Amino acid sequence: MGLITSIAAVTTGVVATGATLAGAHATTTSTPQADAPTIACGAVWDRLPDALQDDLAALRGLSPAERTKAVRAIRKDALAGEYGDRVQSIAERRVGHRAEVWKRLPADLRHDLREARQADPADRAAAVDEIRTNALAGEYGDRVQTIAERLADRRDACGTA
Repeated sequence: MGLITSIAAVTTGVVATGATLAGAHATTTSTPQADAPTIACGAVWDRLPDALQDDLAALRGLSPAERTKAVRAIRKDALAGEYGDRVQSIAERRVGHRAEVWKRLPADLRHDLREARQADPADRAAAVDEIRTNALAGEYGDRVQTIAERLADRRDACGTA
């Protein structure tokens, strides 16, 4: 869904980033990668403003169509400063970064992400799962596969789907 931070964020959920964040507040740490820092699963979650935590947690109980609308509202609120100056600053930086990342994605991944975004809300999660599976299988190239593997390791370590 929205919640969208790097090639990794794009591959796992332009459509589902918010839902991923909403579930990512366990207390374990991810498996260390040689070139990636180890971050406690709850480290990011615990630093979010309470109002943003509440809004992200509320995503879990929504239908796909409602979740999409709610993520857009969260993004709009973040850009408007509703969650504080720090969140607003990060959201503003990500707007430009998202466009840069999008340009650098493989064409077939961009195509699949567009299709997932345009899919019926009830079918969107399955489309994103297929993109994740394809990324893990290397169908979008080695770089995307490496990032997808790191995210999968982190999801496994943190107990998120």
